[in-house]
Amino acid sequence: MKIAVLVLAHKNLGQLNRLVSHLAQDFDVYVHIDKKSSIKVGQVVQSPNVFVHKKFKISWGSLEMVKATLHLMKESCSKGYGRYIVISGQDLPLRNNKDIRDFFSENNSSEFISGLNLKFWDKGGLERVEYFHAPSPVGSHGLIRTNRLVLNYSMNLANRALGVKRQSNWDFYCGSNWFDLSSRAVEAILRHVSSNPEFIKRFRWTACCDEIFFQTALALQGFEDKFQPSPLRYIDWKTGPEHPRTLRQSDLNELVHSEMLFARKFDQTVDPDIIDALYARLQP
Repeated sequence: MKIAVLVLAHKNLGQLNRLVSHLAQDFDVYVHIDKKSSIKVGQVVQSPNVFVHKKFKISWGSLEMVKATLHLMKESCSKGYGRYIVISGQDLPLRNNKDIRDFFSENNSSEFISGLNLKFWDKGGLERVEYFHAPSPVGSHGLIRTNRLVLNYSMNLANRALGVKRQSNWDFYCGSNWFDLSSRAVEAILRHVSSNPEFIKRFRWTACCDEIFFQTALALQGFEDKFQPSPLRYIDWKTGPEHPRTLRQSDLNELVHSEMLFARKFDQTVDPDIIDALYARLQP
């Protein structure tokens, strides 16, 4: 099985290159670098099966994140891969490349993407798409984040006071923006986007649209019965202090005994030892 790994990256060049080098031993790797990042295209691992792009300025939960993922899908799809793995530059594999390939060969008909109809989400999920939300800021300065929160709060008050509600003639689905899809699913997403140019525009002014876009596109293409309860990722949303938690050496036992294929997230400036320990376990 030919596998394409699509990587969305924005920081830690050394950590990114270590990830790409490891995966490129057996897979083709497509990397999108945030256009705001100081990392240059030419600094990423040079290899015939590594393809690097720097096209979109990405901010958290933004439509640009969706566009960057779509871009990598389009770039890779023409080469006929059997499986497309979407990860971030701060992810690490928990299984060696052979085990990953074997897993997807044995589960070739499955789509490993989480999804839930927002109508049944009891945490106000429909508000993400029914009301207008301020776009995520391009930047991380505290004042920018505060201004966005104030703007969003003001917009929500105005939405409710004026009775403004965005309409759509389809159901929205939500899940993780990290997933592993077959060629059938990726082709269905690209086909839907190509045939419905207004679809992308509908996700402007949508909160965390990167967690809604792909699930909704797949549902509209008849894949809603393929959604899983969770993706094949070890992600700690509970422990903190970050959300999700930046994994550390103290998490090693949990990671080693996890049944997941990948884990996120890691940061070489926070704890390089956990990164070294996991790569050591992947060696033959």
